[in-house]
Amino acid sequence: MEHLTSFTLGTGFGLLIAFLTGFFTKAGEHGCNYLIAKIFPQAPAPAEVDSTFEPDMQYYGRCSWIGEDKLSTCLEKGYTYYKYGQAGGKCFRYSSSARNHKEFLMHQSDSI
Repeated sequence: MEHLTSFTLGTGFGLLIAFLTGFFTKAGEHGCNYLIAKIFPQAPAPAEVDSTFEPDMQYYGRCSWIGEDKLSTCLEKGYTYYKYGQAGGKCFRYSSSARNHKEFLMHQSDSI
């Protein structure tokens, strides 16, 4: 009878330790991912708008639709992306002339 009790307690403690080890490993993994996301946040996803979208001109001032092939040139000239939605993603639409060509809404930084 003593051996059965000892075996049962040993098995129970072994299972408990195995469970807690897995639990703490998973909790540590989630905690680490959370800290990494807080320290290095990901950029919000770009937001697609339709061709009739009108930006808030009171806040942003002069805005222009810039083709994706000219983005680097405009960024060098001081243009920045129009932030859209609660997440603040880059605002883009597909060009009316070519469906696979994106145009991003940008504004000049000095107009804010």
